[in-house]
Amino acid sequence: MKRGKRLLAILLVLILSVSTAGCSKFVQQNQSSSDTTSSKKMTLEDVKKRVINEASEYLKKNYPDDNFTFVSIGSTNWAYNYYRLSFKSEKYDNQQFMVYGSLNDESEVTPYTYSDDYYQYYMKDDAEEYFSLKLKKYLENEFVIKVRFKCGIGFTKAVNNNQTFIENIENDNFRCLVYIFSNQEFEQVDNEIKKFAKETADNNITIKIYYIYTKQLLTVSKYTTNDIFDKLKSYSLDGNITPKYSTYDGTVNKY
Repeated sequence: MKRGKRLLAILLVLILSVSTAGCSKFVQQNQSSSDTTSSKKMTLEDVKKRVINEASEYLKKNYPDDNFTFVSIGSTNWAYNYYRLSFKSEKYDNQQFMVYGSLNDESEVTPYTYSDDYYQYYMKDDAEEYFSLKLKKYLENEFVIKVRFKCGIGFTKAVNNNQTFIENIENDNFRCLVYIFSNQEFEQVDNEIKKFAKETADNNITIKIYYIYTKQLLTVSKYTTNDIFDKLKSYSLDGNITPKYSTYDGTVNKY
């Protein structure tokens, strides 16, 4: 009887020893696997570097005739679920523009997709020529048109960089702010501006029209859009920026 109890006790000790060793090995394996996974996990700074490099390559590929300098990057947070990168353009006198990097749910190879508002520089001349030719059909007196584009990731994603300005605007890919500078009071040309707005609306083009009465048209024609607005703010250029009409979905709205 005693011998049987002794054998049973020895057997239980052996079973417990084997179980403990197995559990210990399992824990070690899991810990090793966890360490390996942790070491491969990218930090926030690693992700930022990747996004900066990818955004830089994106610009080189799409705009090979310019050189770009990275300025800054804004991280994702509760308000923005995408990266906001600022770059300078050598071709356009180091003026800055934005590149947006957002998650690409459809690809594991390229987790981020990019869009930009660089078009505000290389399409500006085409935009001003386009609207000037439209307005000349109605307004005989001298005027100057300046154009700004609405920016932000919602607007940049709609723009097709492989299309010209005219193709984009006629496909309603842009939201433009059109500034008309004239040496006539608005009341004298209101009917002509309204006709211009109506043609724009009939073509299903979305714009907001501002009218600025000024006696310095020659000065306005020589400066960039940004310079003009800086001078207006500092009162070194006469004129008040006043919204007059907007077009949307084929209709004209007056302010």
